[in-house]
Amino acid sequence: MEYEFKEFTAKTSEEAIELGLKELSLKKEEAVIVVLEEGKKRLFGWHNARVNIASKKAAETDEK
Repeated sequence: MEYEFKEFTAKTSEEAIELGLKELSLKKEEAVIVVLEEGKKRLFGWHNARVNIASKKAAETDEK
């Protein structure tokens, strides 16, 4: 099963996941989520979190 991931960024991984799920119109159980980097507070601001999200449904229909 091959997934087509899209990357999302936000201050925290939770925010990035929410943003990605909303943009892709998916529920958590319909998605494959990979956290690439956790968001971190730095001396001069934030280092954004990065996540990759793909649809499980899209991969299943590609196989058929």
